[in-house]
Amino acid sequence: MSWKAIAAALLIATAGSQTVQARTWDESQSEQSAAWREAQALIDGAGAPELFENLSVGNDMKIRHKASGLVCVYSPGERSNSLLLFPGSPQGDDVGCNADSGNIYMTVYATRYQPAISVDEAIESAANGIRSRFPDARPYSGPVLVPDVPDSVGEPGYVAFLVGQGDRTLYAHARVAKVGEWMFKQRMSTPEAMVVGAEALISAGRWRDVLEAATAR
Repeated sequence: MSWKAIAAALLIATAGSQTVQARTWDESQSEQSAAWREAQALIDGAGAPELFENLSVGNDMKIRHKASGLVCVYSPGERSNSLLLFPGSPQGDDVGCNADSGNIYMTVYATRYQPAISVDEAIESAANGIRSRFPDARPYSGPVLVPDVPDSVGEPGYVAFLVGQGDRTLYAHARVAKVGEWMFKQRMSTPEAMVVGAEALISAGRWRDVLEAATAR
């Protein structure tokens, strides 16, 4: 075989290999980037994209607030998924995310209060917020899963209520913890019959992950 024929054969083989590689890369990106694109749309729509980082990989959809270390974990495709940037100065000192999963309704916040407030004050404010939204709220006294938190986090706060009546009764709680100058809060509600399952599957684990990410910041 002449050197020209050999060169032509190598060129065809290389081109074919590159085509296969490009197709494989494109297909992989298409399969893995839907959650990333959804997260990026939330960041772009928040009004200050420089405050956030898209940590989504494959089907795991996550957004990090750079200043506080709050990591929002979402179930991709939930209609209520949102990234919250509350007005204030300086911008970015009060953020949050709605990250529901089926009929487990959850919002997580990170706030740098000026002046600073205590965990007790934060939990009382959260309790007042629940009572304000649900006038028939009454204390919950049933079983609940207590999540582990990093040793560096001080004593966390917790308050829970039942709201509504009959088969429409909801469990609603607030958890708060302080990490450095940031106050973190989790609001969660779910049907009363699902309390233990919701805590075990979603709520307690996400709360632990939020505090671990914040302490690692």
